[in-house]
Amino acid sequence: MHALGPHVRHVIWDFNGTLLDDVDLCVDLINRMLEDEGLSPLSTEAYKRVFDFPVRDYYVRLGFDLSGDRFEELAVRWLADYEREAPGCALQPEAPELLTQLKSRGVHNYVLSASLTRTIVSLLDHHQIIREFREIVGRDDHYAHGKEELGLELKARHGLDPETTVLIGDTTHDHAVAEALGVRCILVANGHHPEERLRALGCTVVASLEELS
Repeated sequence: MHALGPHVRHVIWDFNGTLLDDVDLCVDLINRMLEDEGLSPLSTEAYKRVFDFPVRDYYVRLGFDLSGDRFEELAVRWLADYEREAPGCALQPEAPELLTQLKSRGVHNYVLSASLTRTIVSLLDHHQIIREFREIVGRDDHYAHGKEELGLELKARHGLDPETTVLIGDTTHDHAVAEALGVRCILVANGHHPEERLRALGCTVVASLEELS
């Protein structure tokens, strides 16, 4: 765990893409919606280049007409499809072992996600790793606006020391959250953003969780 370091006592984990390998599912779901709107589908590489937070802006860039209640309709549809099909997604291969290693060292693991809390809890339980986490923090709506405020509340609630806390994610948004919290950031390059976008941020980037275990 050279990238983490022996001094780390708290690890804040992103969920989608970082712990759960759900990129292929997310590409498939958005392409179904694009097809229904008569819009061009995305390759996995194109998806990783364009995906971002807040999700509403990402939908606009894809060409969706969000007038009226359209964003609400699309968000509800995407979430329903995701919750139905996400149990078929695997964890990133190294995730269970790494979580166990950290917990055995006395490190506290947390989940911080822009996804619905109920969805995260259900999937963590499905994969039998829910007991590895001290707290699971997600949103209570389906708009995926972001998670800076949730992260600041988590930090305050547990009195997390920036010197002993690291955030592990897979997107530029995770880096922005880490900066807002004043904690170190490690980004994994096999999730929802491509390696070149992550390396441009200047933080530690690893190819997979295997480099941390």
